[in-house]
Amino acid sequence: RKYRRAAIYHVYIKQPKIAELFQYILLNKKPEKRVRAKRRKSRKSYREKDFSKLLQYLQKKAAGERCGYWWHQAAVTLQANSIVGLRPSEWMTAFSQVIDNEIVLRVINAKNTHNRSHGFTRTLHIPIVKDNDVEVIESKIKMTGDAILSNKAKSFDAYARTVSSYLLRANNAVFGKEKPTIAIYSARHQCAANYKAAGYTKNEVAAAMGHASNKTAGRHYGRKGKGRRVPNLPRPSSEDVARVMALNNPATPSSPPTPSSPSPGL
Repeated sequence: RKYRRAAIYHVYIKQPKIAELFQYILLNKKPEKRVRAKRRKSRKSYREKDFSKLLQYLQKKAAGERCGYWWHQAAVTLQANSIVGLRPSEWMTAFSQVIDNEIVLRVINAKNTHNRSHGFTRTLHIPIVKDNDVEVIESKIKMTGDAILSNKAKSFDAYARTVSSYLLRANNAVFGKEKPTIAIYSARHQCAANYKAAGYTKNEVAAAMGHASNKTAGRHYGRKGKGRRVPNLPRPSSEDVARVMALNNPATPSSPPTPSSPSPGL
């Protein structure tokens, strides 16, 4: 404090011209523009080779002793979402069961409260192609809920941020810090591209993605040219497709009323 007072005294009393110069500079200096941190761009599609590299890295880190829990969460999240392409928050309400060699997945649509979905729920039928398809889907549903119930994460938002941060770290290690990342939502975009490449109609894509408009996926999601032929691509239920058709074509007979609460299975 003494040195500071001495400096102020010297500038303002002994060197008044310097004090005037400081005031002139401060008064005429334009405020610096706030530089916002750039958000890393995420991919809307990815090659199977890149996906495999990233998944292998996550699984290798999950097998280690340090922070294995969250690395495992990130690995399962990426793997499960690459199959079904749900919105991240929809895993909290997902319910699955195996019927006739396929996984029947029931989901509460996240955007239904804003009239951006075709109904309260949607149903996806996923052919069981790989031995671990069922395990991946069931593990993701269980792990998402357990992370919050066990206080590993205080809320779903905190859970999603933590998983995303581990995915970012994996992307940096595998692809470098300058390249676009394969994020949780990248898998959803890739699923949309896969639907288009498989020849699904606009109404079927909207039903599978949980959209009210059959134009949303075409405008904002992965392109057909980036899609791949996937043997275990989920199939939307005929009831969901009918609701999308009714919403986008008023002349179409309306479908049965949408339930106002989850079914007993949920």
